[in-house]
Amino acid sequence: MNPAFVILVLLGAVVLWFLLSFVFIPLGKFVYRIYTDAMNQMEQDSDNTTKNESEDK
Repeated sequence: MNPAFVILVLLGAVVLWFLLSFVFIPLGKFVYRIYTDAMNQMEQDSDNTTKNESEDK
C-alpha cells in the first residue's frame, strides 16, 4: 500500500476526530444534564416515599 495514502488517511482521521469533538462536547453536556436531573428527581421521589411510609406508621 502506498505510504502517502496511509499518512493521508491517518491525517484525515485525526482531523475528523477534532471536528467531531466540537459536536460531541455539547451533546455530552446535554445528556449529562438530563441524567443528573433524572437522578435528582428519583432521589426526591425516594425521599418523599420514605417520608410517607414513616408517617403511615
